[in-house]
Amino acid sequence: MSRHIKMFFNTNGFAYMIYASGTILLIGATVYSIAEGVNFIDSLWWAFVT
Repeated sequence: MSRHIKMFFNTNGFAYMIYASGTILLIGATVYSIAEGVNFIDSLWWAFVT
């Protein structure tokens, strides 16, 4: 089972897309938190939802 999961994540750069999405999410939440003066948890929720 885990072999199939590893093959799925390595297919067509899917793992890189997950890492890139997480990085963009964290950067967006940080910028929003600084720009709007809200706490990081709220800005993380904002970045995830939008």
